[in-house]
Amino acid sequence: MNNKPTCEYIVIARYADENINSSKKYLGIEKVFNARPDNPILDREAAFRYRNEIIRSLLEVKGVLFEELNEIELRDKLCELYFKSNEEYNSHSDSKNYFYTDNQKNELQYFDDSISWYPAPLEGIWVVMHHNDKLLYEAHWWDEENQDKVVIDKIINKGIHFKNHIPPLTEALEVELSFYNKNEYSTVGDEGQYVTEVEYCDHEVFKEGEFASSFCKPKFLKTPFDWSGYDKPFWWGEPCEQRDWKFIEMEKWEEKMPSSDEVWNIHGENEFKEFKPALHFNTVTKKGSLGQMHRVAKAICSFLNSNGGYVYIGVDDNGGIIGVENDLSLVKIHGREGQDPEDYFQLKFGELKRKFFDKSISSLMKGYFSHIDDQTIFIIAVQPSPEPVFLRKVVYDKETNTNNETKEFYYRSGSESPQITDIESVLNYCKVKWGWKSFL
Repeated sequence: MNNKPTCEYIVIARYADENINSSKKYLGIEKVFNARPDNPILDREAAFRYRNEIIRSLLEVKGVLFEELNEIELRDKLCELYFKSNEEYNSHSDSKNYFYTDNQKNELQYFDDSISWYPAPLEGIWVVMHHNDKLLYEAHWWDEENQDKVVIDKIINKGIHFKNHIPPLTEALEVELSFYNKNEYSTVGDEGQYVTEVEYCDHEVFKEGEFASSFCKPKFLKTPFDWSGYDKPFWWGEPCEQRDWKFIEMEKWEEKMPSSDEVWNIHGENEFKEFKPALHFNTVTKKGSLGQMHRVAKAICSFLNSNGGYVYIGVDDNGGIIGVENDLSLVKIHGREGQDPEDYFQLKFGELKRKFFDKSISSLMKGYFSHIDDQTIFIIAVQPSPEPVFLRKVVYDKETNTNNETKEFYYRSGSESPQITDIESVLNYCKVKWGWKSFL
């Protein structure tokens, strides 16, 4: 007996009917596609064909010729013609005739408050995957109460206009693909292979200040949505918050900052360049060392509080390339069995950022491997911070047997990273560097 998890697809359409008992009720359709539990990609195709049929019905009411329109163009045309203002939205005299044609009238039902499990009462068209794979419930972190339902396509109206610009939730699409991969279902349908990869700027991650992490390449089963332009920030609206302007300033810095190659070709350390033999490896103990990570963090902090720069890991003080093999060898001591050494190194770099800096600073540092003279080094590109940055350090107090957190302030002066310990001197430096805004 086959107990493999299964799924079905549901097409939901809702429209608020203002004419029922003077209160807003919802007129709509809810149709389930589960004819092929052994090959759910075919049910998925059927669901999207029905979704397109609903859109064509809406366009037919408007007298639009839709025969030449593809799935994406159908969406665009629907959003162009329907619900452009509150005035038009409130002027429908007969919702049943306005929203649907005879193709769906026999399937129409009245519903109470839109979709009971959806976060807000909305109008629109949804395609939902409903599955029973409990091992994937944890991946559906954004809605703990409805972890068996995954919205993979939506065109929604909030009473003003159809929100054509809102893309499907990439995490939801990734959960769907995980279901197919985990349970070994085919991702090839009658229309061909559905797995695709897009470049995307995740607005939720961006709004947390994690700029570097917001640019990603999610892989999922394709849907009728044009992802063009969604790989750049501010597709969700014009920059308006301090966080947005911080990103814009970072982009300006990247345009005028010399490249890593240009800095590398300048002899010796300087205001933009720092050499470190290792990220974590201690040459005396031959083990991982928090002290070595602290020395790297000091250089990073100095660049953050100055004009940015690069830290080259795997290079000695004289500019000799020794590589990061010592750091990579630590995976045998501290890493998991079978763990890739470079993955372990990247995890240690992430640990350094978390230990010594505030989370909001993380996006100002990018680390990547590079190969020079048959040696592997690691380059940390540091952007100047728009506000003062203090390095976090934990000091053990022998007398009290406790760990005490302290703050340290570093800046870049030529090839050195001096610390300023006097409070008044720190204030004066910040006032000159950032102005009074750094104290607000």
